[in-house]
Amino acid sequence: MSLSRGARLALGLGCLGAAATIGAVWGSAVPPASVAGGGARTILAGTLFLRAEALRKEGRVAELPAIYRRILELDPTSVRAIDHLADTLARDLLPLAPTPEGRLGWWREAIGLVDAGLATSDGDPRLRWRRADLLLSVGGAEPAVEAALTKEGRDRELEGLRDLRAAATSVGALPGIGRIHLETVARQAPRIAAERLATKRPGVDEALAIGADVLRLRPDDLGVLLLDPGSPWTAGDRLRAGLRLVAEVRDDLAAVPPRTAEARALLDVYAKQLGDDPVARAIRPLFP
Repeated sequence: MSLSRGARLALGLGCLGAAATIGAVWGSAVPPASVAGGGARTILAGTLFLRAEALRKEGRVAELPAIYRRILELDPTSVRAIDHLADTLARDLLPLAPTPEGRLGWWREAIGLVDAGLATSDGDPRLRWRRADLLLSVGGAEPAVEAALTKEGRDRELEGLRDLRAAATSVGALPGIGRIHLETVARQAPRIAAERLATKRPGVDEALAIGADVLRLRPDDLGVLLLDPGSPWTAGDRLRAGLRLVAEVRDDLAAVPPRTAEARALLDVYAKQLGDDPVARAIRPLFP
């Protein structure tokens, strides 16, 4: 028997009203998955996201993983829930672990979630960005992670840059978080290339190539993205200038005889225009 238009509307409003009261009924607890079925799962997942946002504002981050895990029970493919859960584990809970082993454990769980999500989401760009963040930012700040990856023979920086290039290949802006993947490329690719040049580590060419690829793929997006408040230089300007500085200093110093004066002059011009940023600071030790 088909329902009238009015009956269908009443039923829909009833479902929405029930969902709106879930937070009040369960309080800080996570509602059981058995209450959700069909379209109600989507409503419940949305309510849980709202609950998680409220808890974060209250500083109750320890309660967030259970909520995101329940959302994933409702929708195992939710990229947003995977991303939020990985972020919570790595940025909220990892710093609270009292031992290096504990901090490494949180990091491994976070990146494991993202890897599993990428395997089932056709390489979602938001998860690509999160993986890059876990490798470049979280991994770089936690010695236990750095040591573990080095022992495994992994290059976390180049892995992270590859993920960023993959994300940039897909989209110019990530749903809900904007152009953060492009900002990260602009900050990280020249710095990584510069530090490797200064310390004679491999990977300079790949870091430069990834930065150049993203410049080619997203020139318009990079051209309107400002990295630093008050600076006239866009992300595209800084990325282009940083890549050029590293490449030309590399070539000048590799010449026979080395063009040391020219390389130093390039560094001085860069620092004068863009400031003594991480790229300039990494290159400077080449000129004692």
